[in-house]
Amino acid sequence: MNERYICFYISDHGFGHAARSIAIIRGILNKDKQANIIIKTSKPLNFIKESLNKYKDRVIYDYIQNDVGLILNKSSISLNRNLLKQKIKKWVLSWSKYIEKEISFLKKYNVISIISDITPQAFIVAKKLNIKNLGICNFTWYDIYKDIYGEANFLDKIKEAYNMCDKYFIYPFAVDSSFYNNKTDNVGLLSRSIDYERVKEIKRIITKDNKPIIYFGIGKSVDFDYLGNLDIWENDKYTFLLSSGALIKGKNIYKIPKSETETQNYIAACDLVITKAGWSTIAESIIAQVPLVVIKRDEIVEDRNTLRLIEQNNLGISREAHDINSSFLYDLLENNRIKKVYESRDTKFMNNIDLIVNKIIDYSLK
Repeated sequence: MNERYICFYISDHGFGHAARSIAIIRGILNKDKQANIIIKTSKPLNFIKESLNKYKDRVIYDYIQNDVGLILNKSSISLNRNLLKQKIKKWVLSWSKYIEKEISFLKKYNVISIISDITPQAFIVAKKLNIKNLGICNFTWYDIYKDIYGEANFLDKIKEAYNMCDKYFIYPFAVDSSFYNNKTDNVGLLSRSIDYERVKEIKRIITKDNKPIIYFGIGKSVDFDYLGNLDIWENDKYTFLLSSGALIKGKNIYKIPKSETETQNYIAACDLVITKAGWSTIAESIIAQVPLVVIKRDEIVEDRNTLRLIEQNNLGISREAHDINSSFLYDLLENNRIKKVYESRDTKFMNNIDLIVNKIIDYSLK
C-alpha cells in the first residue's frame, strides 16, 4: 500500500485520447521513478499496453467501458442522433454500478490522483474517495451532447459529474465550456516523441521514387461508400498512407502496419495530412510541421471549433469532403498553395509534453 498510483480514465471513443494519454504516462514514468499508473479504458487498452510495454511492472490495466462517444450512421461521417440518444440514456443509468465497482477497485491502492480524458464518472469516484482529480481535454462530452440536443434533462447527471472536477488542463482548440470557470490551466499541444531516424526509414520504405506522401485519416467505418468514391487513388504522382484498418486498396496505397504503435512517426514522414478533426492527429501534424487539411463536419461542435481555430492561427486549411480530388491535391502540392507556416508559430503549438508532465506531477504530489 506504500506504492503511489496515478489513475487514468481514458475515453473509449477512438484512439486519439489514448495516444495523447500515452505521451503523458510515458513522461510521468520517466520523470518520477516512484510513480505507478492505473489505466482504465476498453477499446484502446491493447494499444496502450503495447505502447507501454517497457513499463509493464509499473502499470496496472483494467478493461472497463467508460463512455459512449459518438454514434455515426453506417458508412458515413454523419451522426445517428436517435441511436446516440438511446446509448447516452442507457450509459447514465449504468453509472451507479460503475461507480460502486470503481470505488471498490481503487480502495486497494494508494491512489494520489485521478486523471480523466475525459470520462465524467471518474470525478464522482474521486469525490467519493476524497482523491484529488484532474480533467485534461479539449472538450467535455456534456458540451458535445448539449450542442446536439440542447440542455436536455437526460444530460443533467453528465453535467453534474463534470462540475465535480477539481481542475482542468485545457488543450489548444478547446470547445468553450462553463465547467472550466476559474479552475483551468491552458496547456499547449503534445505528442508522443518523434524519432526522426525512424521517419527517414519510413520514407524509404513507403516510397522509393520520392513521390509526395499523403496521409488520409478518416476511419475505416466510412471506407467503401465514402473513400472508395474519391478519384485520387489511381493518381500515380502521390503515395497515399492509410491506417491499418482502411479497406481501400490500390497500387499507390501503403497502410500503416497493424502492429505499429508509434504512428506519429508515419505522420511526420508525410508531405501532407488530410484528416477528420481528430485532435491527436492534428497535434502530431502541427508538431511535425506537416501541412494540414482538415475535413469539415459541421454537426460536431468540437470539429467546428477546431477548424475555426486552426485557420485562425494559420496552421492549416479546411475543406468539404467532396472537394478532396486530384486537382485539389495538385493545387496544394504542385503549385505550393499550402505553405509551411510553422516556423513562426506560438510555442503552445510545439510539443509541450515535458511542461505538461511536470505540471501533472506537481499537481498530483501537492
